[in-house]
Amino acid sequence: MQEVPVPEKQALLSTVDWTQHPLSKVLNPVAVLTVKDGNHHSGCTVGWLCWTSAFPPMVCVSVAPERNTYGMLQNTKVFGLSYLHNSQIKLAGQFGYFSGRDQDKFAKSCGEPQNEYFESQHSGIRLFTNAVAAYECKVVNVVKTGDHDLFVAEVVHCYVSTNDAKQSLHCVGPTPVVISK
Repeated sequence: MQEVPVPEKQALLSTVDWTQHPLSKVLNPVAVLTVKDGNHHSGCTVGWLCWTSAFPPMVCVSVAPERNTYGMLQNTKVFGLSYLHNSQIKLAGQFGYFSGRDQDKFAKSCGEPQNEYFESQHSGIRLFTNAVAAYECKVVNVVKTGDHDLFVAEVVHCYVSTNDAKQSLHCVGPTPVVISK
């Protein structure tokens, strides 16, 4: 084990050499965070998320303030998290590389069976049918943390895959990767 320097702040995240960044050494699950504000649905791919409590079940997820989804999340305080299966790497890209300001991410993701979604009967939020697991969450706190804000939320409804063989998608730094058994 060798000590490495803590990275300096970059003007843009796109200028970071993620192959050398210490965060690239740790695998994180990949999920699509979905929101509904009025009749508008959108979402973004997230890789910085975790459980924070078992009782009540709570999660936290990190979202950058400049994201379209961030503003919708601030308005509604409710979101969905669909933890992606390793066959959904294109879906992770669709929700990660394009802005919901410019296009309907759900319309663009349709047509592939692994990308089918349903609307929750509780909140109307869209969740992905073939995800490993999906949760509907209610924000209880927002913590400012550098270039992202941490949304702490209670899980209010859960959905899980009936296929135990599903492998979840993970990321190394900002890049989704498929992990084989």
